[in-house]
Amino acid sequence: MGISKTEAGSYIGYTMSWDNFDKPTLYFTNGRYTQSHKHINNIGWHLNDYYHYGGNISKEKHEYYTSIRGERNPGDREAKEKFKEEFRQGHYDSKADDALFFECSSSNHRSWLGHPSRSKLIKVGSAGFNSKYDEEYATGVLKNGIRV
Repeated sequence: MGISKTEAGSYIGYTMSWDNFDKPTLYFTNGRYTQSHKHINNIGWHLNDYYHYGGNISKEKHEYYTSIRGERNPGDREAKEKFKEEFRQGHYDSKADDALFFECSSSNHRSWLGHPSRSKLIKVGSAGFNSKYDEEYATGVLKNGIRV
């Protein structure tokens, strides 16, 4: 069963990377639809958690977060929490061409998950937006889509 336009919300844009060429991940106000990913369980519709923030961050900030993401020591844990808090406050928003998408989500507004994307979010109507991936394309993918 597909995902309705009402369930998905407004179409925001897409991310496109070297490993999902011509099958972008599509972003909507209520979630995202991943068409291609090296981890099969990431393919399909992902409803946003109740609290969700997303935006493009500089390549340097993206690399920094990625470098501490898997670390288990207390200092890195504190650094990750500080980064996610500052991101949610809008400190890292970037318009640079090499910016990359970053998301923070939470179901309880206390425990936050940070997720660095593989590419930049290209918003509908922005410079670089490919009309091939317009709203008609996005809703067509949803109509035939799968739920995770």
